[in-house]
Amino acid sequence: MAHTDGTIRDAFGEAAYPVPDEHYAIHTLSSRPQDEGFDRLPIPWRFGRLWRTLPLQAIETLLGQGGIAAMPKIKHIALSTQDVEKTAKFYIDVFGMKEIARIDSPGARGYYLSDGDINLAILNFKNDAVAGVERGKGWSGIHHIGFQVESLEAIAERLATAGSAPRDDVNAALGVGHGMERHGNVEVKYSGPDGVMVDVSETGWVGTSGFNV
Repeated sequence: MAHTDGTIRDAFGEAAYPVPDEHYAIHTLSSRPQDEGFDRLPIPWRFGRLWRTLPLQAIETLLGQGGIAAMPKIKHIALSTQDVEKTAKFYIDVFGMKEIARIDSPGARGYYLSDGDINLAILNFKNDAVAGVERGKGWSGIHHIGFQVESLEAIAERLATAGSAPRDDVNAALGVGHGMERHGNVEVKYSGPDGVMVDVSETGWVGTSGFNV
C-alpha cells in the first residue's frame, strides 16, 4: 500500500523504495548500493511495477538465499471420464486444443490434448490400482494435476513438510516413482488436497512448453 510519504508498507514492514512515477522508470543498481544481487531477480520483478511492490524485507530475504529458484509450473491436468471421445471432442471443438497422442496402455485409454503450453489428459482408467482405490476407475472429474519442477528431491521435501505422501500404490501400478528411470511425463505421484493427486516431473509433459526429455 502506498502512503503519503511515498513509501510502500505492508505486513512485512516498510520498503525503502519510493513509489515510482507514472512511467515506472527502471531503477538501477547504482540507485541503491545495498541492491547488490538485484540482477539475480527474475526479469518481471526487476522491471515493471511488480517487484517494487515487494517489501524490502522480502527482497533481502530472497536475495540472501542466493537467488530465486524457478517456481514449479502447472504443465498437466488429467480428467477421469467414462467417455473419452465425447470429452476430448468438447475441448477440441470449443477451445481449439490439439490432439497430440492417443493412449491405450494397460492402465488407461484416452487422449493427450495440448494448447501448446499445458498437457490435458482425457483418461478412462482400466483398473482401480492405477486410478487410486479411494475413487476407482468409475469416478469422473479432475483426477490429478502435474507440476514441472527443477528438482524432484527438493519438491519431495516441501511436499513432506506439507503432509503430502508419495502415492506408492499408484506409483507401483504405473511403474514410476523415485529411483525409477525417467522418460518424461509423470515421474512421481503424491497425495494432494481434496482427493486430487499431484504429479511432479523434472522433464515435463509431451506437448508442453519446457518439455525436456
